[in-house]
Amino acid sequence: MKEGVPILQHLNTFNKILSDLLALEVKLEEDKALLLLSSLPSSYNHLVTTIIYGKETLELKDVRQSSKTTS
Repeated sequence: MKEGVPILQHLNTFNKILSDLLALEVKLEEDKALLLLSSLPSSYNHLVTTIIYGKETLELKDVRQSSKTTS
């Protein structure tokens, strides 16, 4: 994601990529949340740290929800 791109636009693009990968039968269940977090620019480092702090598991729906509340 480029700096300055709205987070919702980034989430829409990310979801489209996931959909395309699913159509190709690529399995990413456990990695989706980390892929989304790692795709964010450095200005979101504080959000990434907050989301993953103290978590043993991380689900994509939780990351999406957290990302949407910061936009």
